[in-house]
Amino acid sequence: MAGNRELFINGYLDSISKQFFQDTNPDKTRNFAFETFAQAVILEKPFEEVYNHIQSPGPNDGGFDGIYFE
Repeated sequence: MAGNRELFINGYLDSISKQFFQDTNPDKTRNFAFETFAQAVILEKPFEEVYNHIQSPGPNDGGFDGIYFE
């Protein structure tokens, strides 16, 4: 049985997946959603801002999943 914390995080991951990663390979969708969630929580930024301005997905990103300068 899933605990409240797990249900809470899974709800956010489902929401992020639907909002930003509809066209992505389904196997990668959950990973991308988790990256977005983690970066938003750490930086205290909205998911949309993380997705549009902080994430750096793709094969030519030098291994960075995101970068943020203040």
